[in-house]
Amino acid sequence: MKVCSFLVVLILVLASTSAFAATSFDFETTPAGATQGSLTVTDGGVTLTVTAEGNPNGWLHVMTAGVPLVGQGIVANNLNPQQSNQYIPMRFTFSQLISDITFSFGDNGGDDDSPWFIKAYDAADNLLATNTGAYPGGFGGGMTSTLNNIGGASYFLLSSTPVDNPHSMIWDVKDCAVDATVPEPATLLLLGAGIAGLVLSRKRLS
Repeated sequence: MKVCSFLVVLILVLASTSAFAATSFDFETTPAGATQGSLTVTDGGVTLTVTAEGNPNGWLHVMTAGVPLVGQGIVANNLNPQQSNQYIPMRFTFSQLISDITFSFGDNGGDDDSPWFIKAYDAADNLLATNTGAYPGGFGGGMTSTLNNIGGASYFLLSSTPVDNPHSMIWDVKDCAVDATVPEPATLLLLGAGIAGLVLSRKRLS
């Protein structure tokens, strides 16, 4: 009876710790300004680390560019202060594996930012999914793009590759969801402790 009760409690605890509510990284509460190397923010138990892809000394600029759907977002540049034609792609790396995510992005419509790309990768650098599209010159309303059921995405590469001033849009994460099918490290520890407790209980009963 004690063993059965223990198993019921263990199952309930594991169920309560295996799922995360959707969270967002909109940078609205992040102080505006430039950070060199990487920028880390946390929400809902998930940590996002933003880096400038291809330049470990690149600058992450948290700023407002007058894009309604984005508000305050982030962009990467080789320099501080940032300069045109010095923007670089960004890598968004998450502390938990992501199954679904929606990005907001754009600029104030001063130039053509087509095509833009969102590429999802797993921890082994395998490409899982790609979203792409046009962001025409003169359009400043902002856009969103969603990747669903990508399962096990560890990081995302964000870029835009027009001829002039590439990668100059600002980005944020409107919402994302952790892949609940992959056990969290804390859940695995809890499961291990539960199994050990079950073994000890059976030994006592015998």
